Amino acid sequence: MDYTEVHFQVEPQSTGTEILIAMLSQIGYESFMETDDGLTAYIQSPQFQLADLDELRLRLSRRRKRLGSG
Repeated sequence: MDYTEVHFQVEPQSTGTEILIAMLSQIGYESFMETDDGLTAYIQSPQFQLADLDELRLRLSRRRKRLGSG
């Protein structure tokens, strides 16, 4: 099976990475590797949808605004 690799820059990394992993898991991402500046996530290539990432970005943006940090 082929996988698509997606890299995310995360700030703050400590709590942001945990939240991002939870959200990505809900849309089919299967494995994760923390990096110096964020997270690399893997999903089976047939399941990869750019629209899912756009929706995720929107959800994270709304979350930041609710928390008063963005």
